[in-house]
Formats: sequence, C-alpha cells, structure tokens
Amino acid sequence: MTNKRKARIDAAVANLDPESRRVMEPWLRAKYGDKTALPAVRELFNERREFRDFCGGDLAKTAIDTLLALRFGEQLASQEAVRHKMAELRAELMGEHPSALERLLVERVVVCWLHAYHADEQTCNMGSITLPWAEYRQRNQDRAHRRYLSAMKTLGTVRRLALPIKLDVNLAATVETKAAKPAGGLPSRLAGAMSSN
Repeated sequence: MTNKRKARIDAAVANLDPESRRVMEPWLRAKYGDKTALPAVRELFNERREFRDFCGGDLAKTAIDTLLALRFGEQLASQEAVRHKMAELRAELMGEHPSALERLLVERVVVCWLHAYHADEQTCNMGSITLPWAEYRQRNQDRAHRRYLSAMKTLGTVRRLALPIKLDVNLAATVETKAAKPAGGLPSRLAGAMSSN
C-alpha cells in the first residue's frame, strides 16, 4: 500500500470511536489491496454477518440494487416499493421451515422475477430503435423469462423431492394377513385370484 493511501485511511478513521475504528480500518486497508488486513477482515465477517453483507458479501442484494438503480435511478420511493413487493414474494415462497437450499432458490426466483419484469418493460418501451437493438431486447426478455421459469421449476423440484414418502404399513399388513387366510370371506373373483397365486 502506498503512503498516500495509508494517509487517506488514517485520516478517514482518525475521528472514529475505538470500536468503529477497529471495524473500518482493516476493511479500508483490504479495500485498497493490503493483504495483511485480510485476517482481521475475516474475523470481522465471522463476528458480524451484517458487515459482511454490507461489504458486498450478499451478491443477490447487489444484483437487486443494480437492477433497481437501472430501472428507477434516483426514484427511491419506487425502489422501495419494489423491495417491499420482493419481500412479500420472498416470505410467501419461503414457507415456515425452508432448508438452506430452498432459501438460495427462493432468492434466485425473486431476483429472476425482478429481472424478467425489467426486461419485459424494456421491450415494451422500445420506441423507435434499430431492428438489431429491438432483437437484442427481445432476446434478453426471452432469456430472462427462461431463467425465471427455470428457477421456479428447480424450487418446485427440490420441494417435491424433500416431501416425505408415506407408506401405509397397516394396509400392507392387512393385505398379507388376508392372503394367508382361507379365501372364504372374500369376494369370489378376489378369492380366485389369490388362490391361483
């Protein structure tokens, strides 16, 4: 790290309280390429999950922020409205006790939902553009739609595979018991079929 960057970091953390300085100094050093700060940064990320996410560890959030900034720019109320809708979708899809894999897939579905509708809107608002640019937007729309459907299908498949397989053991025991007994009390067609086996 250059002396100029070190001086800039020292100036940035000079007026912070000790705890804030303990957090910010190694993060700033690592941000500017100081590998010696990485052990302290790793320790901070283990202590504080929210700090890890703030520093870019939550890539789904980064993708959402990027898409919302592309769509709405500085319209913060509109961005917040979409975030609120996404939180509702996330809560509905999560269910009561989602597995780690389900949580990842739900987040993917929600991000793909945003991207698919953003692509739809771009295609609808093309105005007068060149044919190659229109085709590009339509391909982008189709791809976003396919990724959205694929994410939903994968989530559904994972949930179906996670369902417990229920066997009615009593029914199986009843059939075996009846097969072992004389067929006198059974309907004639069933008795005949059982005796031939």
